Order: sequence, then structure tokens, then C-alpha cells
Amino acid sequence: MNKGGVSSLLAQNGFLKTTSATNTIWDHSLILALNNISLGEKFNLNGTLGFNSNSEQYSKFGVASTGQVVFNFIDHNNFAVQSNADPLGSSLDFIQKENTLGLYGQLQLDYGNSLYLTLAGRNDWSSTIERANRSLFYPSASLAVVPTSAFPEMQSDFLNFMKLRFGYGTSAGFPGPYNTRNVLALGTAQFTDLGGRVVNVNSSGGLATGLDVFPNPDLKAELHREFELGIETNLFSNKINLEVSVYKRDSKDQILGKILDPSTGFDRTTINAGKINTKGIEVDFGFSPFKGNEGFQWDSNWVFFASESEVVDLPGGDDVFIAGFSNTGNYAVEGEPLGVIKGSYALRDAQGNYLINPTTGNIFDSNAVGIDDKIIGDPNPDWKMTTVNGFSYKGLSLNTQIEYTHGGDFSSNTIANLIRRGVTRDTEDREGSVIIPGFYADPSTGVPLLDASGNQIPNTIQQGANEVYFLNFVDPADQAVYDGSMLRLRELSLTYALPRKFLERTFIGSLSFTILGQNL
Repeated sequence: MNKGGVSSLLAQNGFLKTTSATNTIWDHSLILALNNISLGEKFNLNGTLGFNSNSEQYSKFGVASTGQVVFNFIDHNNFAVQSNADPLGSSLDFIQKENTLGLYGQLQLDYGNSLYLTLAGRNDWSSTIERANRSLFYPSASLAVVPTSAFPEMQSDFLNFMKLRFGYGTSAGFPGPYNTRNVLALGTAQFTDLGGRVVNVNSSGGLATGLDVFPNPDLKAELHREFELGIETNLFSNKINLEVSVYKRDSKDQILGKILDPSTGFDRTTINAGKINTKGIEVDFGFSPFKGNEGFQWDSNWVFFASESEVVDLPGGDDVFIAGFSNTGNYAVEGEPLGVIKGSYALRDAQGNYLINPTTGNIFDSNAVGIDDKIIGDPNPDWKMTTVNGFSYKGLSLNTQIEYTHGGDFSSNTIANLIRRGVTRDTEDREGSVIIPGFYADPSTGVPLLDASGNQIPNTIQQGANEVYFLNFVDPADQAVYDGSMLRLRELSLTYALPRKFLERTFIGSLSFTILGQNL
């Protein structure tokens, strides 16, 4: 930042930060395989036994300088003060290491290419949690039946292939390092006393993030278990493919960051957040009506996906803050989908009308009358659909990918501030005054006020556009929550492949030209 800005002291004085980071991964595996071992006329066995060692180290160093001397000369020597911490207090010098050992195996038994049984298991040991919880074993099993292979008479012009499958799988999620033990942050040359002596300081929990993290020695790895049932079919001479899968997943001991009350002396801690259940369905439908045709061809694939999560259990039953800001954020709440948005909201009557402050004409904010925040949105989409279509004729082909997301809420500070500052068409009518439609309520309780006849009193206070949009229609927080439904042309391409006869006497085997656009 060149000096001369107005938003902060940093912008006024100028700022330059340079960092360099290296991530090094050492991964070693020893794998023993059993291939196509015959156990009889129709029985075959395949197997794998493996050991994996993974070590990862991330290191970073840097310097931050403030107080630019000569404008537009970007060099650390042109700044008055250098430090190894950024303005938020986070150290720019940082090293973290983690090690994971894994032992795993898998056996697959098939009978007559029509019945498949697979058993697998893995045990991991991680350095990021304490010894008592360091080891975790997670198994899996699946069974697949191919009726069209077991009973060839089932095959016909209508049904060409069918597979039924059932699977049970588990997987682990380990936390990042340095969440289970207290951290001593060393700050050198933090102060200079009157005698010119440099004072060094130590602090607890500072780490490299600038946050005071309270250690959790009881932290465990999270365990995810999933049941899946599916069917795969090929129909009408393989011109139609249909695959349907339904699943149920539960996540136990999910790892989440929890915000702590500042009175504890720490900012946050890492916890295992009870249990979360998720269920969903995925449908994959493809058809090629002109398959095998040497002229025009059309290949189309449609994928439908829907899922729903629920937080079943939380430690102590308290809501857990996941991400966001002090006044609006994502939470884990028992009985609700994971990540719901909580924040302040506009008070309304039973009919959904705004409740208005009779002295100002403003919409009542729940925080203004001491009402706790509530759930104001769910970021999880109801369902998603993706379609990929390819059209080709001789050497010319056109391919498209279109995505649609239905539902899911998002909170947008960008949109709110654009409206707040009058730079969108929402605020283009600025002449005259505005009366916000709604009814008066008691300023201390938010309870609707009634006239002598027992009817609600409508708002009659006139306001200018600045008061209406800057203070009311984007405040409170629920006024800036929007529907996340979206239709997107993800990709569009047009390709022409030069006929091979033009390349016969050249060293080029094939040549094509493509015009491609993404996220259009």
C-alpha cells in the first residue's frame, strides 16, 4: 500500500509485506498385492496389504514494513519500521509438522463375474492428537450383484446390464497440529523501558494466527460412517444408462472451532462436536439416441443430487459458532442442518408486517430490544442438477455443461453495502420521501402498539432515501440474506477436427481447433 490512503493508519503511512512459504511432503508406501488367485472353478480372490508413512512440513517466513518514505518506491528499505509480524499481530515466521502412519488391507472375492464381496480396513496413527486417542481403525465392506451375468436369460433388447450394490464405509478426519497442547509465543523486543533496555515477553496460546487458542488434550479424530444402496442399468442396446444411489452418513466427533468468552483469556478452542447425520440421493441418467450412427450423434448426461444434514448432538447442547462475524455467522445447532446462518432480524407481526419504532420510523432490529439472534438462513442447497450435452456431425462437435442449484441462502456484505451506499438500481428513485410500510411497536419490548379500538397503528413517519436504505433495508442481518438459486453455463465449446485425408502425407496424426468458454 502506498502512503496517502484514508481508511486506516496503515493506509495513511504505507505498508509492504513479503512472505515465502514451502510445503514439503514425504510419502512412502509398501504395497503387497494378490492377483487373480483361483479358489475353485468360479471363485477368484484379489487382495492388497499396504503400509503408508506420510510426513508433511509447512514453513513460512516474512517481513512486514510500515511508514513509507518515498511514495511509489516499493522496497523494504524505503519503510521506516520492519517487523516479523503483520499488523494483526500474527507472526510471519511459522513452522508446523505432522506425521501419519497407516496400515491397510483389502480382500475382494468374486463368484462367476456376477457376485462381488469386498472387505477392507485401515488403521491410522496421527501425531496431531494425544497418545490416548492417536489410533483409529475404520473398516468398510461392499456387496455387488450382477443379475444379468448370473442369469444371462435376463438380457434383452430392453435390459442389457444390471448391477445392484450395497456398501458400508468409514473414513477418518484428523485435526491439524497444535490443538491439544498449550503454545508459548515468544515476542522479542516488544517494549523499550526508560533506560533503553529491550523487554521480551511470552504469551500463552498465541501461535501464528494472532488468536489465543485454548488447548483441548481430549481432542479425537472424527469418524464418518456411510451406508449406500445403488443400482446401475444399461437399456435399449446401451443407448440409455441409469444409475441411482441413496446414502446415509453419520459423522461422529466432528472437529469444529468453538469461540470462547473473552473472560476465559482465550479466543477459541477446538472441540469434537457430537454427531451429524446426512442423507442424500444421486441420480445419473445418460442417453445416446443416435449411438452407432456415423452421421449426427447426440450424447446427453444428467446428474441430480440432493442431500440433507442434521446436527443430532452437541457437547452441552450449546450452539457452536463455525465461521463468520461477531454479529452474523454459521453455526452448528442441534436439530438443524450444519452451518445454518444465525443473526439479528427485523421484527414482524403475526402477518409478516414490519414493526416500526414510533419515534424514528425505523424497522425494529431484534438486537435493539434485547432479543437473541435466531436462524435467518440455511446455506445448504435443496438440490443440484448438472447436464452435459455433446452434439457432433462429421468433424464438427458442440459441447455444453449447464448447472442449476436450487435453494440455499447466503449472506452478502457486498450486496448490502452496494445498496447501503446507493450504487445499485434498487435506490435509483431518490426523489421525495418514503414511508416504510409497517406498524408501530413498543421501543422497549417490540410488542405491537394498539389504538383505542384495539387495532395496530400504521407507520406514518416520512424518511429520505438515505435513512431508508442505509439503516433499514439492509439492517438487521436477515435483510442481507438472499436466495442462492443459480443457473450457470459452466462450459461451452465448439471443435472442428480436420479430416484425416488432409494429413495423410504429413507427420501429424490428427489436428483439431477448439473455441472454449468457461463460467460464461
